[in-house]
Parts: sequence; structure tokens; C-alpha cells
Amino acid sequence: AAGDCRSQETGTHSAPPIHHIFLSFIPPTCDAPQRAFRKWTDYARGERALVFQLANDHHAWADAKAAWNRECVLHVSRLLQVAAPTLRSLVLLQCPEIRLPLLALPPNGMPALRELTLLADDRSFVRAPGPGALVSGQNDPSDFEFYGVPLDPRVHGAAIDLLGPVTDPRTIHQSKFSMGFVLALAAVRGRAGIGEFTGEALQDPRLRDFHDRVEMVPDPEVDAAYPERWIGLVDIQTTGGRRITSRVDVPKGDPANTLSREEIQEKALQLAAFSGGASEAEMKNLLTRAFDLQNQPGLQNLLPAKGN
Repeated sequence: AAGDCRSQETGTHSAPPIHHIFLSFIPPTCDAPQRAFRKWTDYARGERALVFQLANDHHAWADAKAAWNRECVLHVSRLLQVAAPTLRSLVLLQCPEIRLPLLALPPNGMPALRELTLLADDRSFVRAPGPGALVSGQNDPSDFEFYGVPLDPRVHGAAIDLLGPVTDPRTIHQSKFSMGFVLALAAVRGRAGIGEFTGEALQDPRLRDFHDRVEMVPDPEVDAAYPERWIGLVDIQTTGGRRITSRVDVPKGDPANTLSREEIQEKALQLAAFSGGASEAEMKNLLTRAFDLQNQPGLQNLLPAKGN
């Protein structure tokens, strides 16, 4: 996509307002994958083999187009969210060869918009998917899928410095320092404990897809409060265009939001099982004594000596 954004300086250090946007999705300047067919001599002569080749070609193209659609929605949606309060004119130029994905407008609309020009099609902003006529697997993914804007964890600068470089985790260690992968585990599998970070999880396409929808963005309030407060803030946009914000002012484990005794015991058992440092029975004995520390005559023999 090519974009032309013109703005005026405000005289402040904040980002200048965006008044006009021109978006062009025209080949060959647009990198959207287009459906391509082989030469007729490259196709099989038998009907069954021919159908198999056509199906494989279509699925390869559809997967590439779906991936492009997600990137398109991600970047165009973010641009419109930033520009929405001051945007006066928007021009979208497209062509029949490149079907654009359905796109949700910013939650609060575009209050300053005075001119909207949609050349070739209005589908990206106006038309909903048609009922019944479009069949998944035979059409462009843009015709029947709605791509939601990914999760936006709003974080302090130190978190971006630590977690930002891990954009494509390839090892278990890297996945533990990937915001997208941690959130994927929590959302898809219900938890992101030490036992969930596995080689199998790294290859799970559902987790990978979710990971790709997450982007960390700096937040002035969160950054100003750090390190005295570790605020957790995440924005979610659903496929229906609804925006949800979730916030945790005091994360679990802080003195003001401590773990319960049951949670401490569960975490200790998981860590010991993961490392093989002690059996469940040994850990339960240790925890029983630890929770009754004031009545213990001494701290010796909390765990059997190594090698016994």
C-alpha cells in the first residue's frame, strides 16, 4: 500500500495531526499475492491429479492472501486510529485484481471527516460479507473473513527494551521473553506456566497466529508509574470491531496482591517437578514445615541430602 499523509505542525512535542490520507492498492506497487495459474502443459492429464493440483495451488495462494490481509488490516487500522480525530479527507484507490479485506472503523468514528472517496469498491469500510453465496476454499479470503486488529499490550519502556527484540521466538528460552507468545499461551491454552513453554508449543500454528497479532506499544501513564507500580494494560479489538480494554494496577505477586498459600504451594510443586530437584512428597513435606516455620526447632534436613 502506498500512503500520502500530509499534516500541519502544532508547535508542541506531540505528534502532529493527520488531515489527509491517500491509500493506493494497485499492482505492481502493491505486494498483495495474486492468484496465478500454471501453463496448461504443466498440469496433469488425469482429472483426479488435475483437481489435486488446482486445489493445492488455491490453498497456497489463499494462505498467502490471508496473511497479507492480516498485515493490511493491522497497518491500515492503526493508521486510521491515529488519524481519526483530525482526519478530514480519505481516498482509497483499489482495483478488481486485489480484493481488500473487510475493515472496522475506529471505535469513535472519524468526527472531522468531510470527504471520503472510494474508487472501484466500497467493501473495505461499508459492505459486510454476503450471506451464503461465498464458499470458503473457493473464493478470496477477503470475501468471507473479518480480520480483527491484534492485542495491544501497553507497557513501560523497560519492557520494550527487554521483550521487544524477541519478534520471532525459535527456542523455548526465547518464547519466555516474547510478549506475543506468553499472551498466546494464556489465551489459547488457559495458562502460561513454566510447563507450557515447550518445543511442541513453539510449533503450534494457533499459538503462532495469535503471537503475530500482538504488538507492544509504549504508554505514557504506565511508563511514568514504573518502577514504583507495574501496571498491566491491554487493548483488544474483536473481529466484530468492538474494542475492549483490560487493566491490572497491581499484578499478582506484588505485596499488595500476594499469592495465596495454595498458589504458593502449586508454584513450588511445578518448579520442583520441572527441574527434577525434588519429588512431590519431598516438596509437600518442605512446604508443611515452611508454613509452620515459627514452630520449627531448626531448618536442617528440609530436603533429603543429595544422593540419598
